[in-house]
Amino acid sequence: MNKPNRNLTSIVSYPERGTGGNNRYRGNCSPKLIEDLIGFFKPAEICDYMCGSGTTQDAAHSMKAPVKPNQEQLMMGHLLEPIAAYWYQQKTGNTVHIAGKPRNMVQLTEGPLNEDAIDYMTGTTDLAVAGVNSLTQLELILPQLHEQGVERIMTAFDMDFMENPHVQGGYRTLVSLLSDAGFRYGTYLWDPRYKGLDDYVWEHCFQRQLS
Repeated sequence: MNKPNRNLTSIVSYPERGTGGNNRYRGNCSPKLIEDLIGFFKPAEICDYMCGSGTTQDAAHSMKAPVKPNQEQLMMGHLLEPIAAYWYQQKTGNTVHIAGKPRNMVQLTEGPLNEDAIDYMTGTTDLAVAGVNSLTQLELILPQLHEQGVERIMTAFDMDFMENPHVQGGYRTLVSLLSDAGFRYGTYLWDPRYKGLDDYVWEHCFQRQLS
């Protein structure tokens, strides 16, 4: 395994990003950070469940480290469950993640990991975008959803959209987008003490089933 010539500390800075991954993907990091982590921990295997930009995979390949670019599995503590997932990604780096088989009504939320958790716990079909203001790729796949028989899209964004003006603006854009595309739509609301729908379902539904 190749070793980068850098010392890993608790505070890191990379004046040059380095080579690997899509630097236009929101929230991506420098591949040099991944290389340093690999060099420090020397993992037997790497699996990045948030690998939207492909940075981890590229950095692992450059380090000749074993990597599993598996975005179709959900890890929740001791649970590891395959799910049906499809990714739509363009060169912009924005993605739309679909968990479950397309059906008449689907839920739309933010964050693929949160969405996978909801799908696992409820069995619903769920879509996820990076956030309510990241709608470019959603608009591109709406015709495909129509072809798959989707008629109604229920939004389930984090409850802070009730108070955050920036998020509310994105939500109004989303509603207009769905209406113009001919979808029926609605919004799920829950106890605001639980930020995401996955948090609420975990606390009030899934844990009760396990007990």
